[in-house]
Amino acid sequence: MHRLFAAARAALALTVLGSAISVAYAGTFLISLAPGEGIESALSAINDDGWIAGSYQPTKPGDSKDDHGFVGPRQGPYQTFQFSGDNSNGYAQYYGTAPRGINNAGMVIGVYSSLGGDCGTPVNMNDCRGFVRDPSGRLRWITISGRAPIHGIGMGINSKGSFVGEYSHYDKDHPELKTIGYLGKINAVSAVRVSDITLPWVCADKLSPTCIARIAPRGINAQGDIVGFFRKANGSVQGFVMRTIGEGVEVWVLNAQIVHHQTLGDMALGNTRPQSIKDNGDIAGSWEDKDGHEHGFVLKSNLKSWTIFEAPNAVETQAFQMNDFGQIAVSGKTAGGASVNYIYCPAAGPNGCTGHKSREELVGTERTDWHEASGAPLPN
Repeated sequence: MHRLFAAARAALALTVLGSAISVAYAGTFLISLAPGEGIESALSAINDDGWIAGSYQPTKPGDSKDDHGFVGPRQGPYQTFQFSGDNSNGYAQYYGTAPRGINNAGMVIGVYSSLGGDCGTPVNMNDCRGFVRDPSGRLRWITISGRAPIHGIGMGINSKGSFVGEYSHYDKDHPELKTIGYLGKINAVSAVRVSDITLPWVCADKLSPTCIARIAPRGINAQGDIVGFFRKANGSVQGFVMRTIGEGVEVWVLNAQIVHHQTLGDMALGNTRPQSIKDNGDIAGSWEDKDGHEHGFVLKSNLKSWTIFEAPNAVETQAFQMNDFGQIAVSGKTAGGASVNYIYCPAAGPNGCTGHKSREELVGTERTDWHEASGAPLPN
């Protein structure tokens, strides 16, 4: 079976953080079903209208076992799709297809691959392509300069049609850097990479294990603020947020492993992967603790206060796109390896889960720690 992104590990058991974290039950999780029961699936996107998008693997005889995309209201019906093309023999070739973001106009962005590799790793990114899908169902490549499809992935899209992603990259001056980010724009006829996204520091010693090997933007808001993560050659992963300040850009690292940083308490113990940023600057994503367990988090725009949450019945929690109501697309795995998908809602409010209560509603564990952090932007 061809999965375009590695699924959350299913064999790990959750551990509770130390007593510094208080336990509350203010958050709510709404069950979200993929287009069929009992199939492997991943919910990755939600817009302000409550439309969701994600991927699944069909179980009907004769269906391709590659990922298929789906999009629609939370409780359906869903539109399902798969990117296709023609190979050299002239017959249709269908590609594994995984949506990763959706904006309020219903434009879906994502990735497809015909080779079944994990598009979440730089080694396989040459085999992956980004796409956008408009509400009519038309699928388009993300291209470089309007011509060849980009060798990479599409990840986040905002209300203005700007999007971000990651693609294979080679720079003879920095051979340690395998992928970088890009900023793109949808126009009437195409979806085109506009510029590269890099980080404002380089590695003097190209063989150092602390050199950056990957730059992976994941989300963009209406103001053009961007979040994502970067990976060092030694495998450690840290998050970043790029904010537009006047005519300049301010970059913050969301981990506590380099000199200039924001300290995020227990989030600093492991890998941190921001996935989405609201128009107000709040950030959602996942982090991995020192024991290798993944958790969801929401980080406030002040970069000082956050909420950590776990999906019900899941041993791993991955948080993806957050809409402007604070609702988050969440995907996870049970101890038995089954997929579970939820929409995480913040504390009840007019735009929270109020009015959506049903027997499907489950209450999960929400842990909140208010922390005054200090730090400074990375130097330009």
